[in-house]
Amino acid sequence: MKRDGTARWIVVIAVVLVGLAARPSPAASQVCGSTPLITCPADRADIDINSHVCLQQDCDFGKITIKSGGELDIPDQTRSLKVKEIIVSGSLQIGTAATPVGTSSLGNRITITFTGERPCPSPQKCAQFSKGIEVVSGGALGLYGLKGVPPSQTSWTYLGAAAGPPGRYGAGTGVGNPVAANGDTVIQLADDVSTKGWQAGDWIVIATTSFNPSETEPTTSRIRRAEDAALPRATVR
Repeated sequence: MKRDGTARWIVVIAVVLVGLAARPSPAASQVCGSTPLITCPADRADIDINSHVCLQQDCDFGKITIKSGGELDIPDQTRSLKVKEIIVSGSLQIGTAATPVGTSSLGNRITITFTGERPCPSPQKCAQFSKGIEVVSGGALGLYGLKGVPPSQTSWTYLGAAAGPPGRYGAGTGVGNPVAANGDTVIQLADDVSTKGWQAGDWIVIATTSFNPSETEPTTSRIRRAEDAALPRATVR
């Protein structure tokens, strides 16, 4: 959260849930069909993807760069991927609209763990993108999970009021838009989500609207209760 309190925030339902990696089922051995398989590199090497490939085994990478025209598919299965960062100029797709992750087995999970040290000491803001998924101009990212919000319901909304730890951003801390005393556990929303697909136990991501990675401080929370009170709100933990 920025100290001036001017940043607006977005709440997004995570569409692909992460979990512990498990051994693939027999059905998972055919999930890539005729699409060429990506080969796991030795010693966590960096790789460039220039064509259409599919991931069908657990891998440990350095940096993955999906070039323009390149495509990386991770179909419905249980799979664990360790990587420093993923740069997408082509296409990265996990699951599909027809077969989202969890279709063949509700226990299927795609886990992506981002590894590596910070390029600058904490709490400094590093000058360049260094960890996570960066989709650049012309790139496409598709995440399809069976557990999510239907298109007819609310998959994301703006916060209706500032949120965050009151000890850092509450009254008397000098921020322009202080959070309420319960701002770290109750979030006020711009829309009523109590009947729009949000359920207790769902995970949500709260992030700034900034497109600068160094200004973005996403946080993940689990919904305890969604309700339409005087103001739509969700209780998180």
